Amino acid sequence: MDDSYFEGALFIGDSRMVGLSEYCEALDTRATFYAKKSLTIYDIRDKEWIQTEDGRKITLWEALEGQQFTKIYIMVGINEIGIGDPESFGAAYKEVVDGIMASQPNAIVYINSIMHVNKEKNDNDELYNNTNIEARNEAIKKLADEKKIFYININEAVDDEEGNLNSEWTSDGVHLK
Repeated sequence: MDDSYFEGALFIGDSRMVGLSEYCEALDTRATFYAKKSLTIYDIRDKEWIQTEDGRKITLWEALEGQQFTKIYIMVGINEIGIGDPESFGAAYKEVVDGIMASQPNAIVYINSIMHVNKEKNDNDELYNNTNIEARNEAIKKLADEKKIFYININEAVDDEEGNLNSEWTSDGVHLK
């Protein structure tokens, strides 16, 4: 695909999505980003978190009014680990995806897996480890219908041979350089 593929696309996500916006200019100039550090699926669902040009904060649902996106990419989940369980996380994610589909019926939704952490973080953190991440990935993977909602396992592209985020690509074990 060339860069024009992302015209009309929307990216929703946490700090990892912020990084994509900041470091991929070709994408940032063609797509819309609703991304915020520490964003959770619960914030997406319930809070006013999107900054408008006039400085107000609005909900995702208000931001989507009057707009039509062709593709919507969602990537959140790391900040929710330790809040609830995979089932409640999956239910909240489903509410968001259902709301997006109702608001954007012509869009294709891509649910991005929660990116793994590197080996050091995985081995030393009781909460932020790949076992907990995979439990939540399993919950959101079930939302894909392979017609209008697709699951993208981004870990296939960023993991090392042991199934951890490649340590050469991160400085903190969580975010890509």
